[in-house]
Amino acid sequence: MIRPLRRFLVFLIIFSISLISSNLYAGIRIGLPDDVYYHRFASSVKGPEATWSNPAALGLDHAFHIQYITTFEKGDFSGSWGTVMTGDGFGIAYRSVENFMGEKYNEYIFGAGLAVGDKIYCGGSYQNIKQGFDYFNKRHFWNIGFFLDTKKQLTFGALFSNLNRGKIDDTITDIEELYSLSYETPNRKFVLSMEATLSSEQSLSSAKYNYGLEYYPSPKLSIFANINNDQFYQIGLRYNFGDYFVGAQGRGDKNSNPLGTSIYAGYVRPIPQ
Repeated sequence: MIRPLRRFLVFLIIFSISLISSNLYAGIRIGLPDDVYYHRFASSVKGPEATWSNPAALGLDHAFHIQYITTFEKGDFSGSWGTVMTGDGFGIAYRSVENFMGEKYNEYIFGAGLAVGDKIYCGGSYQNIKQGFDYFNKRHFWNIGFFLDTKKQLTFGALFSNLNRGKIDDTITDIEELYSLSYETPNRKFVLSMEATLSSEQSLSSAKYNYGLEYYPSPKLSIFANINNDQFYQIGLRYNFGDYFVGAQGRGDKNSNPLGTSIYAGYVRPIPQ
């Protein structure tokens, strides 16, 4: 990794920690649409999903990935789609979301991650919404992530989003915080995860909690499921064959109403070190 990038990421870490630990006044929360991008836990994410889940984990995987994602809703393919490309610690993602009123949302993510120690990784990302509905239009976000691998089956992840704290109607928005923990069983068949999401003005007792399970019945097949305390859930699977992979992950609510399915396919190839 080139020195200017390392210096930039170190600066970003110092800046964000000082901002988070300062006495910030209360603002309002801003939540991005979750369409197209499917969920992965910040403490267990591997591969291209790290671009939107935790940019620090981009430093874990040096393979080249390219992936296309589309969505299936109400018996037909919707107008929403996305793509992501990662390699050697860098990630670039794009998604185009169309809501029920036909309004468009176009977002780019540029991310990078690297190791800063034997077990510690850090990374940053920049999200640029070129076009969006409501207050999303022409908005941008600076984010920073951390990943800790204890080498003892436990991994930790953290993500701090909206560090620039843009305004909505002259009111400043809050930093969003995410803390994640994963445990991998000794046989490497299961990964249990949980995470808490909250704003910088909330306590952990008022956070939203999310619980998940990843199951690897074979090296080629993986199954993912998660549910949060609002009883929204996602279930999906991925199958690898050679240098290619395919997968699907659906969303639903507590009444078992389907909320759309992300269907994806991609290519992966290790990068010689």
